[in-house]
Amino acid sequence: MKFPGSKLLHNWDLSVQKLSLDDLLRSCQQAGLTGFAEVKLPDAVAMIFYYVGGEVNALYREGPVAFSGQAALERLRVDSDRREGQVSVYELPIDMAHLLRGITTRQKLREQLKD
Repeated sequence: MKFPGSKLLHNWDLSVQKLSLDDLLRSCQQAGLTGFAEVKLPDAVAMIFYYVGGEVNALYREGPVAFSGQAALERLRVDSDRREGQVSVYELPIDMAHLLRGITTRQKLREQLKD
């Protein structure tokens, strides 16, 4: 996914260079990343959002099934042991990051909307 003003910081090809999820999380936190890490696997995609080094949210989608939060990180941890896919880390301008924080904390409405 492309966000306005995002800047690619790192890109890893998992078939060439092994990268564990824990290493990715730790490096983003230590660098104080404001942005996101995008993980593309052959049959799934995940995004981990950061604000000043803190994990704001994570999303994981495999076909029609999507997970968010801790469940997304757990699914990603299981699937990231494969040696296929790509990981990209993007930095966002701080004004876009504020908007992103609101997007990632959204919740599904419990009641149906009326016309």
